[in-house]
Amino acid sequence: MWDNRAVQFTENSAHYQNIFSNGLVIIALKVKFGCRLRYIMHKNLLCANILGPEVIRIDSSNIDDQVALLNSGFLGFQMVRVSEGFEVVYGRECTSAT
Repeated sequence: MWDNRAVQFTENSAHYQNIFSNGLVIIALKVKFGCRLRYIMHKNLLCANILGPEVIRIDSSNIDDQVALLNSGFLGFQMVRVSEGFEVVYGRECTSAT
């Protein structure tokens, strides 16, 4: 059972916006400290992540769908405040044809 408190951004929204603005993306969700979920962030120092045109917004409390997106190659790159809380924006990394 997931503890959704770990992905509620009401207190940490500025923190996450700062992280995203510095080029970090969500690459995984891990259980830490018992049953609390944490986003695992990553920044590619060799080349910037370029996310493609396919973008999916998902409610931050929808853990199962977020895990499914991450497992299928999507990266979280933005959080958007909505009336019900927050949505996480996911995109798939582009591959260059060079």
